[in-house]
Amino acid sequence: MEIVLDLELQLESSRVLQALGVPPGRKEKRLELVEELLPRGRELVEPVILYDLFPVEEVHPGEVVLEEVRLRSKGLAKLWGQAQEVALILCTIGPALDEQVSAYFVASDPLSSLVLDAIGTAALEELAEEACRLIAEVAKGKGWEASAPLSPGNLDWGLEEQRVFFDLLPAEGIGLRLKESYQMTPLKSLSLAMGLGEEVLPPIEASPCTYCSLGRRCRYRRT
Repeated sequence: MEIVLDLELQLESSRVLQALGVPPGRKEKRLELVEELLPRGRELVEPVILYDLFPVEEVHPGEVVLEEVRLRSKGLAKLWGQAQEVALILCTIGPALDEQVSAYFVASDPLSSLVLDAIGTAALEELAEEACRLIAEVAKGKGWEASAPLSPGNLDWGLEEQRVFFDLLPAEGIGLRLKESYQMTPLKSLSLAMGLGEEVLPPIEASPCTYCSLGRRCRYRRT
């Protein structure tokens, strides 16, 4: 089990504008506010990555069996049929930014609330990318490849499988809680799983959007 702290995120304005749904090159009032709030956003973000590796014991048509749990998904079983290990990862930027988003809203400043929330979304996305690079390096050290990341809610992997991460990782140690609805708090948190092995699918270069249940309904979808 590893906890990665002291991470520095770039938090570029272009990524924040993407989170806001602003087309590239478009000039508008929100761009000025993004630049104004980015320094505050950087102060509030407290990025943490928690992960561990688990040997794959068996793969059945409807599940991937790890040492202590079963990941119930036909899709995962198909994609990770050749994986030797699975990395379970939790990422969070902490609660401070969420609290400031709420404070702006209560203070009748919904635009600042919206923009700061987008800064948090951009930060979490960048943090997830850093986590994937980290696991890819771990796999490379073993002479293996790492798959693209997948999360509960992708494919036929039910959201209730979030509890697997909390069963196997000391999530409370980094301030994470799991609600009865299987949503995590703080809100800007994410669970990821990656297959590791000599031959894993999909490759890490593949867009995880390909396997997301939202499909083309998601405005953040990547091609």
